Amino acid sequence: MWSPLAGTEFANDCFGVSSRRELAAHLLEHYAAYDVVIAIKPLPDSFGVVLESLAGKAPIILDIDDPDIEAHARGPFIGYQFLASLRHPVYRRRLRRLVKRLDEFPHTVSNPVLQSRYGGDIIPHVRPKSVTLKAERSTGNGETLPRIAFIGTPHRHKGVGLLRDAVADINGEGVGFRLVITANAPEDRKPWEEWVGQTSLEEGLQLLADADIVLLPSLDGPRASGQLPVKLIDSMMAGRAIGVSNVEPMPWAVGSGGIVFEPGSRDVIKDTLKQLEDANLRQELGRRAQDRAYQLFTVEAVSGLFDRSVRRALLAQEQETAR
Repeated sequence: MWSPLAGTEFANDCFGVSSRRELAAHLLEHYAAYDVVIAIKPLPDSFGVVLESLAGKAPIILDIDDPDIEAHARGPFIGYQFLASLRHPVYRRRLRRLVKRLDEFPHTVSNPVLQSRYGGDIIPHVRPKSVTLKAERSTGNGETLPRIAFIGTPHRHKGVGLLRDAVADINGEGVGFRLVITANAPEDRKPWEEWVGQTSLEEGLQLLADADIVLLPSLDGPRASGQLPVKLIDSMMAGRAIGVSNVEPMPWAVGSGGIVFEPGSRDVIKDTLKQLEDANLRQELGRRAQDRAYQLFTVEAVSGLFDRSVRRALLAQEQETAR
């Protein structure tokens, strides 16, 4: 279970398995009770187990929501694939076989980058609509400093280090920002930083509601390209002023509802933050972001495509059974 969902109503409706063998046994015992089986992630422990257990027996859909194949196949540095093939040869062979079988089954993807690689219908993460646009908090003139939020796990490819450096540079110039990060505080924590540790989904949404700016400074590379963070969608729904690095599909997601900047530069991040000192600009960007979120990232926006994918899986199984 994704840790921010722990303890939620959704989590209480789920049950887990502890091994590939246990999952395969469950699928074989219960598949007749399911109208369709959706494999989340094109990896051996999900799609692989579903194929081994149910191919030809049940309607199957594969959902590709992140660039998992690229992250596992290419890795973070030159030579990673070769080294991984030496350390995990069986896993690597399984992954290659799964990639070759993608087109045998209806599959969905979360964004246009993944669609360009694997085809399928785009069914992005969806979120509940916010009832109202969040009001701009009062800032400046000695009042509360503008508050920047980074909600999520600060892996290296997320660019959090550059964000911290950029805020430090600006604050050293006499313009103040607060920075909230959902992780444990490092030894070099700065006075304007608030490290809140790992949060629940509800707590993360509250941090977004309290923020003025949400910045996602992801670095360009196989772990970030093709990734559509759900925190970006939550930020859009909340009508926050958003800045994202030019790593697709984030620019596609925000459209005209955010500032897009080139990845990998603290100076570019500084320039973006200085633009976002303008409260009127923040309010306008927030309104545009929420409008776009309503167009793309609601249940109503994707339900027709999801219905089509399910019906394609059912038809494919009927044709397989009729052979």
